[in-house]
Amino acid sequence: MKKRTKIILEDEVPIHQQPRRLSLHEMKEVDKQLEEWLQQGVIRPSASDFASPIVLVKKKDGTTRICIDYRKLNRKIIKDRYPLPIIEDQIDKLANARIFTTLDLRNGFFHVPVTEDSVKYTSFVTPHGQYEFLKTPFGLCNAPAAGCISKFYIESAPTKIVTPSQVSETKGTLGGLQMVRDDNKPMIKFMKGMSFSSMDDIRMCETLRFQ
Repeated sequence: MKKRTKIILEDEVPIHQQPRRLSLHEMKEVDKQLEEWLQQGVIRPSASDFASPIVLVKKKDGTTRICIDYRKLNRKIIKDRYPLPIIEDQIDKLANARIFTTLDLRNGFFHVPVTEDSVKYTSFVTPHGQYEFLKTPFGLCNAPAAGCISKFYIESAPTKIVTPSQVSETKGTLGGLQMVRDDNKPMIKFMKGMSFSSMDDIRMCETLRFQ
């Protein structure tokens, strides 16, 4: 069964805030991003009684991230009790690993849908309108638990560390992740770092990079 984010509040008294002022340049960036999200099915127009304001945050690469200020809503959300893996067990899985591949999922939480009855709580406002998320938004207190998956990977969502013991196995693993991207659209960022035993290994793995 596919994981979905369900939001349960302590009470149903709406949290409603006014949109924050944005400069003309910021508004253009917001409108562009909202249009992309609408086309991708991440958000839809909303008439919810709940509404949280947006916040623009500059990332290290100079681009702008649109965040939702869910602080007031988070105070009312009943927190998920997700059983995090035991760190010692995760480290033990690295015992025979020789190659470490770090991958970043772009907008990782957007790959987890929100249940229909919880969508109204994710509503946010901009100076030009009100929208709600169909995918799990960044900023919800339960979002990290919704994004945690423990299988072959040792991970800290939305960043995954794949640790096969051979380069050939690495190729197969990354190929599998490529298939996941094609099926479910998890945009995977450039690999951040790898360690190899020979230059031949490096040259072979150069062909495995994908964006």
